Amino acid sequence: GGDAAAESAPTVSATPTTAISPMMDFRQEAALAMQARRNYNPLRGTLSAFPLVLSTTAGHSNTDHVVHQNPDGTVDKFSEYKRRMRRRMHQTQSEKGCSSDRWDLPRIPGGRRRRVKRDKDAPTAPPEPPASGYVIFVAQMTTKLRHDNPNRHHNQISAVRRISSMWNKLRERQREHYMILVKLARKEYEERLMEYRATGQWTPFTCITRLDDNKNGVVCTLERVTHGPWVRIPYDKKNELERELESYDQVIFPPRPAGKEEAHERRIKESLEKRRRKIRAEGLKYY
Repeated sequence: GGDAAAESAPTVSATPTTAISPMMDFRQEAALAMQARRNYNPLRGTLSAFPLVLSTTAGHSNTDHVVHQNPDGTVDKFSEYKRRMRRRMHQTQSEKGCSSDRWDLPRIPGGRRRRVKRDKDAPTAPPEPPASGYVIFVAQMTTKLRHDNPNRHHNQISAVRRISSMWNKLRERQREHYMILVKLARKEYEERLMEYRATGQWTPFTCITRLDDNKNGVVCTLERVTHGPWVRIPYDKKNELERELESYDQVIFPPRPAGKEEAHERRIKESLEKRRRKIRAEGLKYY
């Protein structure tokens, strides 16, 4: 049934550059699908892992290009009707999604576009504070542990386990200090973000800030370790831990002490060479 329909229908090219007319005849579309099955993948359309998808989507993976067939190989007219109605609805309805998302081009049927960087990811945008008081507490305690043990290898997993145990033992009033700080910071951040979107500038925070500078002049060269912990700004509302952190000469630390960096690089090279020898011994090819 499907082969007969394909032979009697006009020949249509199934190259990726072929444009599908929105009003293509059912017979033409069935012929195009059959030809794509023979040219690209003989399993396509026969297994659920290889659905019958037209190979003329120009790199897109839209599900509205799926052609549903009957057992005899003809196109399911009801499914095709619903597909065309969905396509028409998508072309007429307005953009949906988060208001902070942006596109480099307007939506054009069959066109390709990209998301641009969101406002909160821009380098000049106000930094987003943590979403919970626990995250602030972990960052502050991590800085304290790194400061109290400068020559010791830091394991963040073990540190978080210890800090989580300390967090669970805090009194309700001590936890409330961080919960209130998070609510104030979130409210102020949303106001600053609206100001930044309207004017391109934003007023500094008044309730929370980030310790970003080392007083001793030590510079961390790693891109992912460029900020210190979040703390309150009013001195009379700081707790003992925040006042202690503010007195530190260094609040941004590298992953490991400077004296152990060379030994760490040596261990990495030894591990890589050991893996290469194992691959050669097993007769495998190393890339």
